[in-house]
Amino acid sequence: MASMTFWFIRHKTTGKYFPEPVGRMGRGGSFTEATDDGSKARIFISEVAAKRFLGAWVKSECYENTEIKEIPSRNRNDYEIIYRTISL
Repeated sequence: MASMTFWFIRHKTTGKYFPEPVGRMGRGGSFTEATDDGSKARIFISEVAAKRFLGAWVKSECYENTEIKEIPSRNRNDYEIIYRTISL
């Protein structure tokens, strides 16, 4: 039986997930917050991809004109990377 594993980022306190960004061409992930109940959670195809996103998200918001705004209130320890395996 084949299976696939997907990763998600969840806020430890609220249990909310990061949603898929709805910006231009799927961009805008640095502006999202963990607000989704899981029905439209952002899916990462690898643990590395989830870790990279979370690491970048914690640091700053990125603007189209390459301006970067640091967000000191974001804390990596408030989030966890979890996975789900689906059997096909």
